[in-house]
Amino acid sequence: MPSDRLLPAAIILAIATYQHAIGFEITGTIVDEWGRPLPGALVIIRDATVRSAAGPWCNPDCGKHTLSGEDGGFALETVHSLWLFNLHVEADGFLPRLAQADARQRKPVEITMLRVDHPNRRTVGRVLLPSGQPAGGAFVNVVTSQAIARTNGSYAIDRRVQADAAGQFAIHSQQPLTQLDVRVDHPGVQNRELFTLRPGGHVNVVQLHTGATIQGRVLHQARPVPGVDVAMLPLGQDSTWVNQAQAFETTSDEHGHFAFAHVPAEQAYRLFTRMDSLTSRNLASINREIHSPAEGRSKRIGEVNLHAAHSIHGRIVLPDGKGLVPAVRVTLERIRALDAQEVVVDDQGHFEFRGVPRGPVALSIATSGHRLARINGSLDPQFRSALIGRVDEDLSLAVALEHGPPIEHRQGLYFYLGWERRRDLGDQLRLVASPLEGFAPDRAWRADRARE
Repeated sequence: MPSDRLLPAAIILAIATYQHAIGFEITGTIVDEWGRPLPGALVIIRDATVRSAAGPWCNPDCGKHTLSGEDGGFALETVHSLWLFNLHVEADGFLPRLAQADARQRKPVEITMLRVDHPNRRTVGRVLLPSGQPAGGAFVNVVTSQAIARTNGSYAIDRRVQADAAGQFAIHSQQPLTQLDVRVDHPGVQNRELFTLRPGGHVNVVQLHTGATIQGRVLHQARPVPGVDVAMLPLGQDSTWVNQAQAFETTSDEHGHFAFAHVPAEQAYRLFTRMDSLTSRNLASINREIHSPAEGRSKRIGEVNLHAAHSIHGRIVLPDGKGLVPAVRVTLERIRALDAQEVVVDDQGHFEFRGVPRGPVALSIATSGHRLARINGSLDPQFRSALIGRVDEDLSLAVALEHGPPIEHRQGLYFYLGWERRRDLGDQLRLVASPLEGFAPDRAWRADRARE
């Protein structure tokens, strides 16, 4: 039978299926924290998600609303059963709530509303610019609190609120809090500062600071080098331990100049260049410790001179020497900086890293069904998720894998653990190849890499 005769029947079947899925309803009850019915609550279909697909989206049911009755009950009729609906519920004197409803289940949902009358469920404050003027439009971001957890599809606290024109803001939580930590985003100020706020009737004053500026220049053989990614990490009180903080990032311009604006004043930092931006040149720099100037001041730190870096050529091998492991990702990270390169091995199991500075590194792999073998000479015996050691010259490595469940490596693990202070990494240990075989990349492979 021709396909054009089947098409109308297929369309009719699809329409019938769609219409069959329409006649559903969402029912439920709105109660307070004591389980008592809450009449007059507004229930709105905010958005919806298609089953087995990403969302949220909106469909014709979005925006449908109703009020709960004297018994707290509500019903939203004639909704489509192919969707999972997100309900937004409001009631005077209560915190707004989000809840998910599935009409296909035909089960009433019970939504518990929490009163706002507990003073420690509300944190208020005012954001001020360095000049003392209100920081209207500033975003206040909650970093830590007792209430950062997902509950019934919604956060138990306002994670991000915006200050009004007077700089005033309010953060609501479903649970009483004792304190919470926030950071503030606003143009022209340093936004890494952490502020601790107290809930209740106290008005928290958040005084923003301009911060300091650090400037420098990247050179190689007395010539400016553009396009180099430069980063800074804050150091601890003893200038040896690195805080678990996000790095400041910038890139050198066409004249090699770079600048970090609005950094916290009068603090110690470790400055370094990122490997990825220097691999094509096979250059690197020495880490430097610098100090930021006073609030509102600018400081020139001089030149960041690049020098020849090292390269690591390697090959993934199996203990029996047979077969290749497909789709292996190899990551090389510096232990003294939050800096890493990632490559995928070629069809012969080869990989290469360029632009590697001197110093301790960790080399890890990611693939299914295999992990780093115990026979690797530099395998970390504690976590067994990486090879660790120093790079002081160009290296050729054979990295042995063994069959077994993969051991996931967390990037930055050794950095956060402060392993840079270990003397065996700094003075004794060297990154060495597996004793499985003496590996040297063949000439043809080296020639191919040179032409790329």
